[in-house]
Amino acid sequence: MSQILRIISTTKKYGGDLFEDEMEQVFQSAGHLVRGFNPVPEGKGRLNKVPGYLQNLMTISEQAKNSDYVVRAMNHVFFMESNPKQIVVAYHYDTAYCHPLVKAHHYMTLRSLLGNKNKLSKLVVISKYWQDYFYHLGFKNIETVYCGFDKSEFMVDQNLAADLRNRINPGDKKIVYIGNSQKKKGADKVYAALKERQDILLVTSGNKDVDLPCLNLDLNRKEYLALLNLSDVVITFSQFKEGWNRVAHEAMMMGVPVIGSGFGGMGELLSGGGQKIVTDLSYLNSTLGEVLEDKEIGMQGREFAMTFTRERFDQACRHLIG
Repeated sequence: MSQILRIISTTKKYGGDLFEDEMEQVFQSAGHLVRGFNPVPEGKGRLNKVPGYLQNLMTISEQAKNSDYVVRAMNHVFFMESNPKQIVVAYHYDTAYCHPLVKAHHYMTLRSLLGNKNKLSKLVVISKYWQDYFYHLGFKNIETVYCGFDKSEFMVDQNLAADLRNRINPGDKKIVYIGNSQKKKGADKVYAALKERQDILLVTSGNKDVDLPCLNLDLNRKEYLALLNLSDVVITFSQFKEGWNRVAHEAMMMGVPVIGSGFGGMGELLSGGGQKIVTDLSYLNSTLGEVLEDKEIGMQGREFAMTFTRERFDQACRHLIG
């Protein structure tokens, strides 16, 4: 049994945070003792937190004195030591659409990671895109750990789906889910390209930073999966380099066709599953028409997406801890 100190990335539950949480669950189920530490102080205002954040990072070596491993996200690599063994999760790197302070922080973390690359035991990435990216930056000890999904979670409650469909009330229109109404997710561009179509209903969900004149739903996890199941097409038009893209993968698990920008690791997911990659917005409308007529693309995506099992993920994570 190993002692592991996990430096928590954020308390949010987005792609990289979920990935790290699932890694911790695997370590715990394997009998390892995991202790978490969040170096970001509580309180308001990013600038106000900086002194406390740096001070907390400087205490990690002392806190990890009795640990065998330190597992940390890429954004907390300052003041890193080589002992105990350091495992860094580099989910993705792209400062597009970030707050200026966050942009500066992420830039400095990359510089720090490069300076500390000889102190790493392993650098964990989530796709071949990021494996190649960091390899070309001089990292050699790279482990690619793909997301894993529990197939049973994708058995949607049909009563819940029926209630949600009544709530959406699409009539004869096709439901096209375009993700969170956020600029970095490209929802505004998708809406602009497709707003004139009379045969579709555009739907967004969750947190938003841009107001679009289309339906936005506040959903729990089960309702969100039901929405994916109800969708005729899912569009993930991210404008930054994704680590992977859970929305696209989850839609594919449902057998729902996906059109995406393919930026970052998303390209490997979409191309591997035979889905459509569109980077030029002027082709989005015609591609949507093609996908709505294609009866096979959804099942092709499902077959590929289903190979990313939790068992495969668990095995890869257990391999990280010697």
